Amino acid sequence: MPEEEQRGWYYASANNERLGPVSIQELSALAGRGEIAPATLVWSAGYPAWIPAADIADLLTAARAPAAPASPLPPAVPAVSDESPAATPEIPSPPPSAAEPLDIKPRKGSFLFRRILLGLLFSTVVGAITAVVLATADRSPWPGLALILAGSFLTLLASFASYRKERYEIHESRLLCHRGGLVSDEKTELEIRNITHVKLKLPWLRYKLHGVGDVVVESAGNSQAVVLRSIHEPRAVYAGLQDRMKRQGYDLTRRQLLHEERPALIGIIGECLGLLSGAVVLGLFIAPHVLEVRDAAKSPTLDSTLESSFPLIAVLIALVLVAAIILRFLDFRRRVYRVYNDVVVYEEGFLTRHDAFIPYENIADANTKSSFFDRLFGLFDVQISCQGSGSEIKFRRLKNGIALSGVIDQLVVEARRKEKPAARPRDVDPARTAPDRPRRHEPAAIPVGEAMVAELRMHAGRTFVPLLLLLPLFPLWILAMIQSVIRLSSTRYSVRPGSIRHSYRFLTLHDREFAYDKITGLVIKRNLWDRMFDTLTIRFWSLGSGQPLEFAHVHAGQFDLPALMRQAGIPAASSAPCVVEASFGVMTWLRARLNALPLVLILAAAIVATAVLIDPVLYSLLVLLVLAPAGACLWSGLYHARQRLRFHEHHVEAEQGLLARRSYHARYANVKRIRHTRYPGGTEGSLEIFVAGEEEVGQGGPQQKNRQTILRPCSFTSGFLPDVAGRAALLDDILCGRVDPAPQAVAAEPLELLMEARRSPGNAVLKLVLLSILLLPLVVLLPLTLPFVIIGVKRWRYRVEDARVVTRSGIFYRSETSILLDRVDSLQQSQGPLNKMFKNGNVRIMTAGSSKPDLSIIDSPDYLALYQVIRERSR
Repeated sequence: MPEEEQRGWYYASANNERLGPVSIQELSALAGRGEIAPATLVWSAGYPAWIPAADIADLLTAARAPAAPASPLPPAVPAVSDESPAATPEIPSPPPSAAEPLDIKPRKGSFLFRRILLGLLFSTVVGAITAVVLATADRSPWPGLALILAGSFLTLLASFASYRKERYEIHESRLLCHRGGLVSDEKTELEIRNITHVKLKLPWLRYKLHGVGDVVVESAGNSQAVVLRSIHEPRAVYAGLQDRMKRQGYDLTRRQLLHEERPALIGIIGECLGLLSGAVVLGLFIAPHVLEVRDAAKSPTLDSTLESSFPLIAVLIALVLVAAIILRFLDFRRRVYRVYNDVVVYEEGFLTRHDAFIPYENIADANTKSSFFDRLFGLFDVQISCQGSGSEIKFRRLKNGIALSGVIDQLVVEARRKEKPAARPRDVDPARTAPDRPRRHEPAAIPVGEAMVAELRMHAGRTFVPLLLLLPLFPLWILAMIQSVIRLSSTRYSVRPGSIRHSYRFLTLHDREFAYDKITGLVIKRNLWDRMFDTLTIRFWSLGSGQPLEFAHVHAGQFDLPALMRQAGIPAASSAPCVVEASFGVMTWLRARLNALPLVLILAAAIVATAVLIDPVLYSLLVLLVLAPAGACLWSGLYHARQRLRFHEHHVEAEQGLLARRSYHARYANVKRIRHTRYPGGTEGSLEIFVAGEEEVGQGGPQQKNRQTILRPCSFTSGFLPDVAGRAALLDDILCGRVDPAPQAVAAEPLELLMEARRSPGNAVLKLVLLSILLLPLVVLLPLTLPFVIIGVKRWRYRVEDARVVTRSGIFYRSETSILLDRVDSLQQSQGPLNKMFKNGNVRIMTAGSSKPDLSIIDSPDYLALYQVIRERSR
């Protein structure tokens, strides 16, 4: 294909807005439909200025498919001699070339207006309340007025400081966001190849009057979205970002529209009725309180004022409610969701418009939900999860939601067949990038045609027999039986060629599906009941969902577990893996539980004091204080005697448990960081392995709407390992391909140390002093807590080695956390008020599938050098 046909093309709309980029074939199709006229201005890289479409009529005709209706553009029309397209003020200038970065500042007025307005309102309210309180107490109200003036001055100062520091850089392969305040600075950097979701927000008045908007960018490893606020030509920036994403390996061609969906009219009416009913309920709740206030006042003037103004207030509230319902209706009517062959696109909003796209490479899974009332009208909500925990987009009130979800699931399966290129960034000096490091060879994915397919259900005996223990509590047993019957009859598990699926359909509907290549690990659980009925429970961790998918109480003979594991990315176990067993002993257990000694001593002192003051018989409680640790030690010994940690050729496996057994499996490519803790006085310790993805704490069922959840990283811990530091180093070497797992494998030679830094004690000391002053009794303990904090901070070390970043900390329990440099997804550097005071700063490292930073370098005077080294070596 000629070079000019491979470029991205831009064209001017009827309103002189730049649209694109589109391929030459798409441009030709637009011309064939009459959306591009001969005089329409177009531009592509390599052209010095905008040109009429008639000048490339031969190129458009050649690009048109033979099957398309023949409607070629007329012959070239001479350009108007007195007006050059490049000089037309309404048409934006051509986007810069691939090598030229964009440096963007927000529009000053739009950026400052909201900050200043909110700051002035807050200062005025606080100052007015202070003045009223002082006046009520027969004191001078001037301090309140002083607060208003001081707050207004600080608001103006902070707003202009924020604008001065707010800046965005879009390079060929990375996006940088600079921001800060009066006493803070922050810089966030993310790789364009890791972008999962991009949204264009066009606020109604600001865009109409000033042409400014926001571009929101989410990345697989960034805990918060990067927002380009109040920028000029937001559509052009949005299009330019798509261009750069294409050059980084994303398709984004939109060649074929697979499905288009809009919210159903009955669903929109239901949304409006829900808003109306909520307002009525709120009014019924507030009205009695207003009447109570009026009656309590017992003021004829107030009573007459309320009576006279009540009709006006009621009319105003009704008008506001009607306007809100109309806007809600129009907002849903304008929503449209499209699934193309390589991207999901959606448009939302009535006054304020939202346009967004999600590349199919980074879609983790799609869930379908339907409440009881939605099922009555055949409506569904589709929720898409991107790579990166918490990155979820919901499409609501759809008539064909199941079909839309099915198309998205098929899209995710198709994405498995595409290998995303990892090209060297063009905006980085190759001499300064990390040299080629050893890479672990990963096995090829199981072809879709060879995948196992099965439909599974919960085992009835395993579900009902344990409930017999509740039989003495007959009412509880009845409730548990009803719940189990519903769960058993309504739950289905599916193993598909490209994904696994969990379906729950009773009064509500909840379908969840995980694509195999987005599964990061799995947990196999079996207890005494499972061994009795030959069942098991499998939990799947995903890169984009905060709620794991679980096959509960499934008969082991119904499917081939090794085949399912291979499809989920867990290859067969090695014939001779590296096995690490626990080194348990009573003295080791005592050293591991040394941190519980102060509590034991306090309890012993309390028992002795109680026995002396009340009754010597209470001395017998000391026996329990001895027997409880002895029983815990015995249980721990039996528990860890069956613990096994195995390093296979392509994945790590951990077996744990005594009566209830669990086995954890995760491919090396999905292990994002490890942390080991050494017990005092020896080399034994615990090793925690973190896998990409997060799970809810205490999850017990489907997520509820608007429910606040607590997420924790997916991880598993093996305790009482001998030479735990050596085992952690061995695992790091296995992860980066320096060592092959074998029965007698040991860690390789230490990696080259590129940089080492310390943590400044000043920040921690000042925080401790302020806390002790705030909680006054703690001041007495400063002679003890202050040296302890200083010694603890001085033990911190930050190391950047050739293939990993390491943090070390701890006094008695020495802990070390490491992340491989090729796992780094995005970086952030920042300085707060204390950092500026003590001339240090912070660096936070994010990996894919996390809502929080995975590793934080805090209060380091060398934070800028650390940031630079990590940034260069992680590419």
